[in-house]
Amino acid sequence: MSNPFRAFLATPRTVWVTGASSGIGRELALQLAQAGHRVVISARSTAALQDVAAQYPQQLLVLDFDATDDKACVAAGERLAALAPVLDLAILNAGTCEYLDDGAIDLALVRRVMAANFDGTLQAAALALPLLAKSAIPALYVVSSQVTALPLTRSGAYGASKAALEYFFRCLRIDRQHTGLRVGILRPGFVRTPLTDRNDFSMPFLWSAGQAAAHMLAAIDRGRKELTFPHSLQAVLGLFAALPHSLWARLAQRMRKPAPETAP
Repeated sequence: MSNPFRAFLATPRTVWVTGASSGIGRELALQLAQAGHRVVISARSTAALQDVAAQYPQQLLVLDFDATDDKACVAAGERLAALAPVLDLAILNAGTCEYLDDGAIDLALVRRVMAANFDGTLQAAALALPLLAKSAIPALYVVSSQVTALPLTRSGAYGASKAALEYFFRCLRIDRQHTGLRVGILRPGFVRTPLTDRNDFSMPFLWSAGQAAAHMLAAIDRGRKELTFPHSLQAVLGLFAALPHSLWARLAQRMRKPAPETAP
């Protein structure tokens, strides 16, 4: 059976990229625009979006969009439909990361991460689906993370948000399969971005944002439904995930960040 998504990006498309003000999203937008696609870019930082759009003013269209603000989403949906009445591809990349320390359950932190990574992505998908339905060959991709491979220290909020995201969109893939919509999951490892620059631990097999974006777009162009990269990190995490949980838990303990000493 032929794959209608093969060489998907060989034809000019109308694309929506969220989280496009920096990092992977910015690189996705710029590489798509350079290839001649028409790209709606969105993020909460309008000023940063304008800086990105200035590089390809004919191709990049700015949509300020805070996916965690329900009221703002209604107006954003109307503006999106005006900018892109027919949407061929949505890459939902916006997200955040915060870490839980000392085994504490910080509900405010967890809710912030879930609101941005899970709820916000669903909000964006809900706006994109009616516009994607008008395309002859629609595709929807969400950016997850290799953190879902196994439990890691301090990563409960971030990992849970990405695991929830993957489960939801795998279900959506099944439920929308009869419509012709391709639902894909992109699962990068460590990528140098302003978000990961805040990390206080080593990041093995680190890729640049430009390298990651090019790899993602190549997978979308080939019609891949799931992509996990780099393979080197995937192999290491897969090995750890195959260990008995009790053994992995002991090893993971060694990765814990020491608690700061308090003054007497």
